[in-house]
Amino acid sequence: MEPDPWSATVTPHRKRKHVKAAMEENGVAAGPPGSGDRPASGTRLLACLIALLLLRPVPAAHAETSISIVTNNRSLAPAQTDYEAGFVESLSPSGGIRVRVTTTASAGLLLFVSCGTASPPIALSDLLIKCPTAGSLITAYTGITALDQALWSTSVPVSNQDVDTDIKVIGLWDYSDAGSAGSTSYTNTLIYTVVEQ
Repeated sequence: MEPDPWSATVTPHRKRKHVKAAMEENGVAAGPPGSGDRPASGTRLLACLIALLLLRPVPAAHAETSISIVTNNRSLAPAQTDYEAGFVESLSPSGGIRVRVTTTASAGLLLFVSCGTASPPIALSDLLIKCPTAGSLITAYTGITALDQALWSTSVPVSNQDVDTDIKVIGLWDYSDAGSAGSTSYTNTLIYTVVEQ
């Protein structure tokens, strides 16, 4: 039996940025002499005007955030020893999947990962990930999900920071060859998302 080739494809699918808006407080100058003699309705109008001035949003400094995919895809081809062990893995720095992030946001960013589906896909419970990069939020192998999982974070601005994802596929005996083809390619797409903090 020939080993099955595995392929984990990384696609930079989307990028979200959350920018916090600053609030500005504006002082109100004292009214002309005798303004205290105005009717109560004038006082209410002034109070409303003050509230509107205090809540006027002011644009925050624009932060720049980017993500680039360094490793476009990674193929795992299990050998006989992998079948005997019950898993195959691809570890960084020579293996795994690498993305590069940059942000000027003063509070840093969060990097999320999720998994899209393909046909035939590796079952999400069989596709495990971990992040060996300092700042990792997933330090032990964890099953990937279709929802965003926080993979890595920083609380300060970073420039061209490489973040690695190690890949492990378990349950190799659950994937069979299709007919007489001799091998079948199982493909999943990892989706990375960056969010400013």
